[in-house]
Amino acid sequence: MAIIGKDIDFCIDLLKNEEVIAIPTETVYGLAGNIFSENAIDKIFKIKNRPYYNPLIVHTDSIKKNI
Repeated sequence: MAIIGKDIDFCIDLLKNEEVIAIPTETVYGLAGNIFSENAIDKIFKIKNRPYYNPLIVHTDSIKKNI
């Protein structure tokens, strides 16, 4: 996971390359990854030390897959 400040273009590149980024919210830091990347999702589970039977929440602006 990289610390990148406010460089949105760099964040986009990381997400496209199956990396995970941290996003600050009002209460906590969230981890973000490309939902269509099994590698990125696996990284989130490992970073959080989360069991695979405990699902992640997905936030999206659309239900259509953009490739």
